Amino acid sequence: MGIAEETADKLAAAVIAHIEATGDEDIITLISKSLGDSSQTLQEAFVTSVRVQRAAIRANQMLAARAEEIARRPADEPAKPAAAPQPTIPPEPEAEAEHEQAASPEADAEAAEATEAEAPKTTRAAQRARELLERRKAEREAAEEARRAEADGAARRGRRAVPEVKSDPRLG
Repeated sequence: MGIAEETADKLAAAVIAHIEATGDEDIITLISKSLGDSSQTLQEAFVTSVRVQRAAIRANQMLAARAEEIARRPADEPAKPAAAPQPTIPPEPEAEAEHEQAASPEADAEAAEATEAEAPKTTRAAQRARELLERRKAEREAAEEARRAEADGAARRGRRAVPEVKSDPRLG
């Protein structure tokens, strides 16, 4: 482990202890900005270390709670597996009632058509995201086509096309 990681781990542990003692969550942002001003590497290591250490703390708390739960059970009761996470969006009661009432294939088809007609087609945000992805795809295809045309034109003139240097999109 390098010096940046070691320093970040120690600093993250001290910050987490401070947060537990005071409840001051803003300290993470303040320390991160301060570190970023002088060392981006140390800043990234610090933020990662905070996330990892907090995840480990939560996992240890879950493990302790589970062990305590099992210890409280009578010896003859078998251990139950942990419940699967529930979906974040509960199903609509009306749709479930319609589905339960449909007994024949014809009724199933009618219920499906009614549900499709009532359900919103797409959310505005999802539609915008899809449009943005399609636009970016079209732009990439157009740029690739232009690059190919440039290379073909250079080949016809007896020259070699200048290779395109791919840049990191994060650099702008």
